[in-house]
Amino acid sequence: MGACRKSLPQNENLSVSDEVVTEIRTIKVPEGFNWSTTKTYQISISLKTPTDQAFAKAELSLAADTRSNNGRVIVKGLTNENGILLATVEVPSYFDKLILNTDQISIPQNILIRLTQFNISINLGGSNPDPIETVSGNSPIYTTLDNKEKEGDSEKGDKDDGAEDEMEHDDDNKKSKSEIEESKKFISPSNRTWNSDGLPSYLEADDNISSDLLNQISKQLPEKRMSLSSPYLATSCSKFITLKQDADVYVSILGESTNNKNALFYYTYSKNTPPASVNDISKMNVVFPNMSFRGSGGSMKCGHKVKLGNFKAGTVIAYCIATNGWKGGSEGYKGITKGKHIVYANQDFNEEGDDTKRQHAVSFCDEGKKRFIMGIEDTRRDNGSDEDFNDAVICTTAIPANAIEDINSCALPGQTDSDGDGISNEVDDYPNDNTKAFDNKSSAGTISFEDNWPYTGDYDLNDVVIDYLYNVVTNASNQVVRVEGTLTLRATGGAYGNGFGIQFPVTTNKVSGVTGATMEPGQSKAVLVLFDNMRTQMSDWNTFENSAGDVKVYNIAFNVTNGPSLNAFGLGCYNPFIWNGSMGRGAEIHLPNYLPTDLADNSLFGKAEDASNIASGSTYTSKENNLPWAIHTPEPFVYPIEKAPIVLGHKKFANWVKSGGTTYPDWYTNQDGYRDNKELHLTSPK
Repeated sequence: MGACRKSLPQNENLSVSDEVVTEIRTIKVPEGFNWSTTKTYQISISLKTPTDQAFAKAELSLAADTRSNNGRVIVKGLTNENGILLATVEVPSYFDKLILNTDQISIPQNILIRLTQFNISINLGGSNPDPIETVSGNSPIYTTLDNKEKEGDSEKGDKDDGAEDEMEHDDDNKKSKSEIEESKKFISPSNRTWNSDGLPSYLEADDNISSDLLNQISKQLPEKRMSLSSPYLATSCSKFITLKQDADVYVSILGESTNNKNALFYYTYSKNTPPASVNDISKMNVVFPNMSFRGSGGSMKCGHKVKLGNFKAGTVIAYCIATNGWKGGSEGYKGITKGKHIVYANQDFNEEGDDTKRQHAVSFCDEGKKRFIMGIEDTRRDNGSDEDFNDAVICTTAIPANAIEDINSCALPGQTDSDGDGISNEVDDYPNDNTKAFDNKSSAGTISFEDNWPYTGDYDLNDVVIDYLYNVVTNASNQVVRVEGTLTLRATGGAYGNGFGIQFPVTTNKVSGVTGATMEPGQSKAVLVLFDNMRTQMSDWNTFENSAGDVKVYNIAFNVTNGPSLNAFGLGCYNPFIWNGSMGRGAEIHLPNYLPTDLADNSLFGKAEDASNIASGSTYTSKENNLPWAIHTPEPFVYPIEKAPIVLGHKKFANWVKSGGTTYPDWYTNQDGYRDNKELHLTSPK
């Protein structure tokens, strides 16, 4: 998750706020500090078709990084009937960016969401979408210490897996012979111009593309999941537009999913005299100088349409793209160059030595509306291609509509939905179960407790240490239907036989099928108890230096009937707590500002050193200096050894507290200068 790291203070030349602290009770805790290592954002995403219709049942996901960098998906769901997905997202406080992706070809991939406010709204698609930023799929998202962006800033295509553009310039910065020869093939009528982004001046009225059609096409061209056995790759599915009568021909762009700024061309020939090689192609007509979408390196959007012209019966129209060919300015032909290479819909013209890798186009036909759709892979398939064939997706139509031969066209199929829940098998995590649709997995985090409440203790925060990892399963309506968790008891350094439980944000009467734990009776909200005496769970405390006893793993699960939305249920640590075994079940200890369960002994609040005020929601901090009895970290925590206060092992903890959480929000991570390992329990468990 370090890819989303903010600019953080450097460790040299310690300031006053970086003074070494050896006793936690000497820290002056700012008023109102909540001890949270995470922040929660409310994100509303609206999706529209090119004609401003709501785009329902589109899959959206928010992740910590791009798919190419295996960014952890934080939340996933479908837009509702109004084309909206609402998401509550809890992330580490040091995150300042997320990545938004969708399964729709009409929306750019790897959209950057900056976490600058707690309520975020973004409108995608339609005739007037919000301005967006995208990042390269292969570039991790982060900000350097001097705040100079390294996210690509929507500058697509400068590098692609290390490949350089094939048209190099000589030492005198003159065009090479090969570039001049290729540029001479590029043509367009004198009245067809484009702006500095490559947006054509000759656009027709936007194509009326329905959400149903976009859904169908998107399901056939899933990002990085295209089946290489797909029949649409075969040469039996025609990759050319052949006219059986005179016609006006139009091309629309439906989508693009690439780091390259591609240029689209067509060339024509008589059906009876096809070109035998690239050398037989004399002219390549410009269709779209730069296919990149708004915010993704260009100014195009789904539905942009141009007229190719009027053509006679017997004419064949074939497409090709110049991969990363758009350069702008005076380069090449009016800003268009050959780029890395030319990719042809005619596989015989492509450069791969392996015949099975030469096909770069998939094609299918929407027979009802006579739309001929093509998806093109823009990178050599023998050199780093992701082979999803959605780098350039176009649609060809004609007037009259039946002027294009469809003898060798392959029909666009409907989506495969084995369980009938309205979600295609390609994106359904449970394709054969209509009660389930998506897995939503939390980060792996840790809860660390002091067990002496309402008295303060030694603040080694190792009396109970337990890791968590949750998977919340939702259905096609984004409702929670099942919760699965793996919890690992790592340390039991407390003096008492403490119990442990978790309260979940759902009423008890909606929960059934509990496994791996006991649902506690007498609770209005579901509380699962893992153990009531930690001494029966672990033979070793696992807190002394060089000790490495067994840990205890708990796999819990339960079903939810008529559950809340994932937006309401959330995805985090929920409300974990212990109770002091010497004082009885009612002596609950929770994270700061979390509320107790129905079975807590309320008479204990305010006693001894506890400063809780249940009515105000200010709970589980001390009267002296607002200290907590538990800490949550959204990543695995290296806890202190026995009797070593947390401020000794985690050297930036005190700075984080004194700043009210504004500096060193990643104090628990393993950055240079952050830890004193001799004060931490580093021994791996058995």
